Amino acid sequence: MIMRDQVHTSVVSEDTWNLQTFKQSPSPSALYFIACYFSRIGLQGDLSNSSLVRKNLLRSTLELIQSVSKGSSLLNEQNVVMIPEAIFSICAGFSSSAINSANASQLFDECKDFSKLLLESESWVIKDELGYSVEALSEISTESSTKVISDKCNRAHLPGHIQQQLLDQLMEFEGFMASNEQLEKVDLCTLVYRCSLLCNLIHCALLSRAIEENSLFLKELFGHVTGIIKYMISMVMKKHEELSHGLTSVGSAFETAGSILSSFQTFLSAPIFRLRSVSNRASSVLIKGVTVLLDELLVEFSQLFSRLSSSANNSDSENTSKMLPISSVNLSEDLNPFVDHKSVVDMDFDMTDSGEVDSITASVSGSIGISSRLLEWKLELVGVISTFFSVSAPHTWEILYNLVEKESDVKVSHAILLNLCQNISASSKSLSSVVHLLFDMREKCASLLLGSADCLTHVHALLRTLMVTRDVGQNTDGKLQAYNEVSNENQDILLDLVTKGTEISITDWFFRIKLIDCITHFIHLFPDGAQDMIGHFLNMLHDTDYRVRLYLARKMVVLFETWEGHDELFRDVCSNIGVKMVQFSSEIPVKSREVLAVGPQSVPVIETVLITLAHLSVHSEEVEFECAFMISAVAAIQPSQRKLEYALFDSISRKLSYASRSKYLDQLMGPILFRWVACEVSLVSLVKVQEMFGFDTAKPKEFIEHICPWLLSFLILRGDAAGLNWISKTLLQPLSAVIKGYFVQIFGLCIAAKNGTGPEKDLAETVLYESLLQLGEISEFERDDLIRKHMVSIVGVLLTVSSTARQSELPYFSKEILARTIKQVVDGFMDTADDDSADTVVIDKVNIFRADRVFKFLLAIHQQVTEAGHPRHMSHRLCAIEVLIDVLGHRVVHYSTCFYIICIVGNYIWRQPLQGQCCNILSKLLVAFNANSSTETVAVLGTQLQLLVPKLITCCLPNDQEGGCPNGDLSKVLSLLRQLTVDADPLLYDYIRDLEPLPGLDCLKDIKVFHASLSDSYASRDQFLKFVHRAPHLPAELFLRPRCCFGCMDSCWPLQLIICCK
Repeated sequence: MIMRDQVHTSVVSEDTWNLQTFKQSPSPSALYFIACYFSRIGLQGDLSNSSLVRKNLLRSTLELIQSVSKGSSLLNEQNVVMIPEAIFSICAGFSSSAINSANASQLFDECKDFSKLLLESESWVIKDELGYSVEALSEISTESSTKVISDKCNRAHLPGHIQQQLLDQLMEFEGFMASNEQLEKVDLCTLVYRCSLLCNLIHCALLSRAIEENSLFLKELFGHVTGIIKYMISMVMKKHEELSHGLTSVGSAFETAGSILSSFQTFLSAPIFRLRSVSNRASSVLIKGVTVLLDELLVEFSQLFSRLSSSANNSDSENTSKMLPISSVNLSEDLNPFVDHKSVVDMDFDMTDSGEVDSITASVSGSIGISSRLLEWKLELVGVISTFFSVSAPHTWEILYNLVEKESDVKVSHAILLNLCQNISASSKSLSSVVHLLFDMREKCASLLLGSADCLTHVHALLRTLMVTRDVGQNTDGKLQAYNEVSNENQDILLDLVTKGTEISITDWFFRIKLIDCITHFIHLFPDGAQDMIGHFLNMLHDTDYRVRLYLARKMVVLFETWEGHDELFRDVCSNIGVKMVQFSSEIPVKSREVLAVGPQSVPVIETVLITLAHLSVHSEEVEFECAFMISAVAAIQPSQRKLEYALFDSISRKLSYASRSKYLDQLMGPILFRWVACEVSLVSLVKVQEMFGFDTAKPKEFIEHICPWLLSFLILRGDAAGLNWISKTLLQPLSAVIKGYFVQIFGLCIAAKNGTGPEKDLAETVLYESLLQLGEISEFERDDLIRKHMVSIVGVLLTVSSTARQSELPYFSKEILARTIKQVVDGFMDTADDDSADTVVIDKVNIFRADRVFKFLLAIHQQVTEAGHPRHMSHRLCAIEVLIDVLGHRVVHYSTCFYIICIVGNYIWRQPLQGQCCNILSKLLVAFNANSSTETVAVLGTQLQLLVPKLITCCLPNDQEGGCPNGDLSKVLSLLRQLTVDADPLLYDYIRDLEPLPGLDCLKDIKVFHASLSDSYASRDQFLKFVHRAPHLPAELFLRPRCCFGCMDSCWPLQLIICCK
């Protein structure tokens, strides 16, 4: 709760801190609480009492370190992080990103959540039991290929005298030191954890700046670290020499109560080795000295590994058995830190796993049974050596590559190769070398099922590493250096390796999930050569395992993220889903009765299809309407799936920034209902799923009234008399009364369809001239009279159905069609029905576009844009402004009109997806001003510069979230700025002078110079007079009310006051 800022003020009593939980050997959880509590502002309580509490807590925390010096093995992965955090939280009110940037549950094994597929840094972990609840199935994740490491630190102010007392207590503590005799009493694992603890203490000290970097205390800590590392180097060297002379066994020197691999992973991932900079050069030198020693330790471990390999090759089985370690190392636990969960790395070593991998287990059980402890030690040494990538990546990679070339054991060479793939460097040589090693491995293991599976594991690791580093270290062309270095030959080899993976018949479902990931990564990395992968990808939709289809459903979006032509891709997906579903198509729609005729279909398959559709609707605007309709149709036809479908819409709405699914579906109501009618889905079933749209199931009439503006138009266009009569009965009104009540919406949609280019063009004409008259029981004269009476409302309806889509479908239309339709309605429906004039500016003899009415149109548009939660929907609503500008012509330069347009557009121009459209709107506005230039229009535009120019400049500023680059394409923004400044009408210069100084950006250099030149020519006298001229418009509280030298008691205007005082 503290970490999530759910607790702002809270005081823990002194009695609580006196509990044994905090006083004697605090647990990692207690240490975590201490670190959070004392580093948060507002949680300190009475500082006069906290001094004693802090001293007691510091003493109990330091006693943990003292117990380690005495031989107790209290150090583990959690404590080496939590002890330093607790110490500096107590002493300096400081906590680092180690506990602030990560989820707290990641620090404690018991809190880990394996309900989902997780991609970890070294292994791919999946729990055997995936989450199949509705909530788990409906979750939609937008994965990012890169992780952003946060450097967030927290600091609470602590009075200097209290802080100094605590720091003195810390620096006087002698438990950090350890003699050689003490070091000899502990095992290697504890030594490594001790190094990790000291490094984390140094890191906290450097970041908190509570202790001077050149202090004796920090130098001593560095000295302890280097001393322990030197001892470990001598320890490994001694072991190497003894093995060389046959004087000892492998296990005698490295017997340990814990995992050496886990301890080295914790130590070498310490944040001090990732520290970008320190203010004191001395600390940098000391850190570099530690890394140099670690490099020596790396070399010694590699030589020890070579000694073990040499012993295994040169000794017979009897001699080898004598070299087996006394203590056994559990390889599966060491390679996979998540106990009891299956890892790709050790999948073929797992003897206890059951289920669908029985065939693999059976095939390798013999080799596992005879595997020696020597093999286990070599594998663990591979893991230990690989942990050095975090401190010396090039050297570690070189050592492992040399080892793999000499290694004869297949399992060991596979383990080394896996680490090379997971830590590939950016050079073309290393990448090419690994690719060819993979190819050779595949050739050697072509006849072995298990070998082929291992090969895919390595390919997966390599592709995933390239994906993770894709956005790091970019060249001038925006591509990763390593990505550019992947030659066509290497791409072909990788493609062949992935393709071969699709030909392997393994019953293990997890293998097939890994194959999906390989295909996904390859498509992301090499889209030009990945076209052949589409077929393999879609074929896996027929997989017999639900888990595989579920994972594929969430990965299908890669096709839509990579290639255009989403409609064609969507048709390919729908043709491979394996079940028949209601689907709208302008050519051959799949109607409801066809699906019902098929009978019951596989529920698990339908579930995976629904999940696929939900993900596609989030990632593709082109297929969003169709996906939403197909999900809705399933809800109507199969009641058993409604809970999942409602949950899916909840997830979609959250991803697209909507407060609820009802608000999201309101944006899609028109397209869904149009498809509903076109595919002849029952209207009765529509009422049954009204809860999906956010309506109470007990009030169907309210729901029908809500959707009638859309539904009636579609039913009339389709000539669905039965549906119209059903609505009439539901609303308890005659059909003619219903038609007249919704005449505006029906007429507006049909007149736009008549002017459109869709297949409904002829049907709309029939409705306007025949059906509307018959169903509404009105004459042509009455129809025209209704048009005249409701013309403003009809224009409002037409503005709500604008679309920016390249090929808009009913019920939406392009801005050109709508502008032409509005002109036709306003300037005379009957007289200009066949007018093909390109001019869309209305004559408006009936004064429909009076300034106050235009303001109301803009007010409605503004509300619709605000209700749209996602830019893809906002763009359609903003399109209505473009239509309005096209039909207004010179009227758009009216002060209230242009002011409101600039206000609306200015609120959204900073959004990258909307930036181009907003610039187009403003460009149209400037064209209108230039075409109607006068003193009045210049004054109108000039008064808007203070509002408009700062918003345009904001778009040019660097965005931290975009890597320091501005949002979007700046060409249109800069063009607008130049039109408003450098290329502006000279009559605007006075207004340009009043702008604030521009920021010193290269892209604004010429504009900044121009603005400065105008400002330099602006005399102080002119500035003062302009200030006086504008003074009456200042807020009343800024006016001065002094007694002047002439005894004036009244409020004086600024100029009057100055003259009076003179």
